[in-house]
Amino acid sequence: MPPTSAGRVSGFGTSMKFGEYYKDDITKRKERKSQSSAKDKEEVEQLKKKVESIPEIVAQKVEEKIRDIIPPG
Repeated sequence: MPPTSAGRVSGFGTSMKFGEYYKDDITKRKERKSQSSAKDKEEVEQLKKKVESIPEIVAQKVEEKIRDIIPPG
């Protein structure tokens, strides 16, 4: 069955169109998008730094386990 809303906002009657309900202009949407993409880039950089430190952490843990199993001396 084809949709019956024809570009109208569901739940708000058939007289209000999507564009009327969401009156954001393009510049506001672009600003929000650029802010969120900047946050995403920052988060990616933080995660990359954490991932880079994983081999060091694993090496430390392995060394600790080896020392627990085989005492020095």
